[in-house]
Amino acid sequence: MALAALALAACAALTTPALWHVAPSSLGPDRTMAQQISIDAAGQHWTIDAATEIDSNHLRVVLMALGLRALSLDYDGDTLQAEKGSVPFKLPPEQLINDLLLAYTPLDALRAALPSGWSVDAVGNTRTLLRNGQIVAVVTYLSGNPPAAQAPWASRIKLEHRDAGYILTIDSAATDSE
Repeated sequence: MALAALALAACAALTTPALWHVAPSSLGPDRTMAQQISIDAAGQHWTIDAATEIDSNHLRVVLMALGLRALSLDYDGDTLQAEKGSVPFKLPPEQLINDLLLAYTPLDALRAALPSGWSVDAVGNTRTLLRNGQIVAVVTYLSGNPPAAQAPWASRIKLEHRDAGYILTIDSAATDSE
């Protein structure tokens, strides 16, 4: 329990970012996945499990640590409902949703959702998020066929958030037909 309570302590000082507005329908067909999210921050490493469900109206994520719910998220493209569980999770819910959107949203829809001064570039299996020309985050699609950047749900993803000082590694497995 102590390890879970420390999860993302390095991110405690993060300010809550503006939530990007991306229609869940742009994330592709309905799907349900089991994900394992590894977090590296301030020399610490944690792993948390996630159940992720996407349909045309919602992106839902439930994070679990040591069998206990840490956070439940329900995002409809405009608003985010977040319910904290019994295990502390210090990354702002908006940041986690934006990270998932950065990794999984098709480029055209993502570019349309970004605030003024923000952009995203894609080369090969890498996406780079920029704010006023400065790198904020880099997503690398580590596996997958066809090229992982085009089929991200089937890929192992590494997201290095340089501004916030953490790295997420996300492994996904479909729990239904895709």
